[in-house]
Amino acid sequence: MISRISVSVAVSFLITVAYLAGLCTVRAVMAHDRGDFLPGLPTAAQKAVQARGYGLYRLDARADAHPTFRRTLTEFYAQECEFTGVCWYETFGTEYDLIHTMPESWVYGNGVAGVAYYYLYPARIEYNYRLNFFSWKSTQAHETGHIDGQEDLYIHPLTCDPSRKWTRMSCGTGIDFVTDYDRSIVWNTYVPDIPSDSFLDIVSERGVVYLAYNGVRASGIGCSFVDPNDNCGAHFSRMLDNTTRGAVFYSDGGGFEWTGLHGPPPPPVGYARIDVTSWCWENRTFAVRPESALSLTWIPNIGVSYISGDLYVVGGCP
Repeated sequence: MISRISVSVAVSFLITVAYLAGLCTVRAVMAHDRGDFLPGLPTAAQKAVQARGYGLYRLDARADAHPTFRRTLTEFYAQECEFTGVCWYETFGTEYDLIHTMPESWVYGNGVAGVAYYYLYPARIEYNYRLNFFSWKSTQAHETGHIDGQEDLYIHPLTCDPSRKWTRMSCGTGIDFVTDYDRSIVWNTYVPDIPSDSFLDIVSERGVVYLAYNGVRASGIGCSFVDPNDNCGAHFSRMLDNTTRGAVFYSDGGGFEWTGLHGPPPPPVGYARIDVTSWCWENRTFAVRPESALSLTWIPNIGVSYISGDLYVVGGCP
């Protein structure tokens, strides 16, 4: 049975992630203590998925011709979509966020099964077709984890442990699906948190009020970004601008009612324009929650989040 191990390597000062097949422990030249997330998030591919509401991928000619590659990839993506709410669909057009490719040239050696270039747009996963696996699913699952922003997780420095079956990002486990642990990391990457700042701006002469908010999650403010034990309110030291639009709520003393989706908010601040005569009533309070187009972050016409109901309460009109 072939076990696999993943190694992070630097190429021209940009980060790729390689997936190795082998029977022995592998040491990387640039081994480092890994956290849950890759650096530089959110990536262009992730922002495209958040803005559209789903991801688009395509296969190159060799991957398309492989007898089992598409089948196992389709099976994996169906599981990820159902389990995480982040869905990817194959396209044959020119618009796509990720390409799965089996290039002719291969510089990583025969023991390397796959390499993810997550920082590119479109993002790119390359597979070593020479290995001719019957099922590529564990490699597909692991490399997609990198596209989702996950870092390799195995014994430092790069030692396989077949008992680490809680994540697709370990090695030697045979995990070919998204685990509960992986889902938590995917949600922290893709699902916006409450904003770190929001305010009302009254423009009386124009008869409007602007409800402003930023796209930086509140749980990232004050994070050390150094201490691995500092998870910053379960958001793992990430200060992600992963908002593509915002939901606006109001309250007249009871619970908050949803007014609709507004946006997209240009970084670092987004605005929702509200008519004063319709919305600025006595004792009325406003709240906002940054969201994305992913269906797991909101329920149409209700405004209830699948993941988190956190609201940033701004205040009322004077």
